Amino acid sequence: MKTLSLLFGLLFCGLSLFAQEEKEPSKRFQERLQQTDPNKKSTSTSFIGFGFVLGPNDFTGADVMLGPSSDFIWGGRNLFKMGNTQWLSLGISNYYRFQDYRLEQNETKVFPSSTLFDKEKISTHALGLDFFVRLRFDRRFERRQGIDVDLGIFGEWYFATRHKVKVKPSDEEMEQWPFARTSVTLHKGPDYLRRWHYGGVLRMNIRNLTFYGKYRLSNLFKSDFEFGELAFDNDLPKITAGILLDL
Repeated sequence: MKTLSLLFGLLFCGLSLFAQEEKEPSKRFQERLQQTDPNKKSTSTSFIGFGFVLGPNDFTGADVMLGPSSDFIWGGRNLFKMGNTQWLSLGISNYYRFQDYRLEQNETKVFPSSTLFDKEKISTHALGLDFFVRLRFDRRFERRQGIDVDLGIFGEWYFATRHKVKVKPSDEEMEQWPFARTSVTLHKGPDYLRRWHYGGVLRMNIRNLTFYGKYRLSNLFKSDFEFGELAFDNDLPKITAGILLDL
């Protein structure tokens, strides 16, 4: 009898928990309906992305390795509707960006010297804003995300810049210091790099996936900086392209 009472008690508790769990999806469903409400004036989302440095290299001091030179971005975006118009919106993004330019080690390299290393790169850490206009092309406005294009401008502040080289020790150096396989030299905040940059941005959004491209109008180097006989009147590649994923 006690065993039967215990079974009925456990069954009652299980049914009670099941009934409570059934209420949870309905609440989440209502929240999602509110998010996808076409009459909602503003929406917000976060994103993360990865891309590559592209475009011609006009810098005479060194060649850039376009494949390994990469771009990482993480931030948030707010979108505001223009009255009752469904196909036109205004938006603003704030983000963190890490970008590096990997330099080829060949006989034409003279920046910052002609010394060849195993690896060499210029990296930047930036905080940025972009302002854009979003044009929507599909007509299923009841969905929060669809097919649209963003056209905008951006501004970035490079709060940290680095010039980094890696060298593998020779056999003699390994005998003197056998505990390290790689020697790294890091130059923080080189004076020849600008802190403020601006340019244009283009994005194509398909649901929660975005293909992006940006063009930096400002020069990465300071044109009036004196660096021996090397002139900074040219620049590293200005184009970056990649993929963003809405979180």
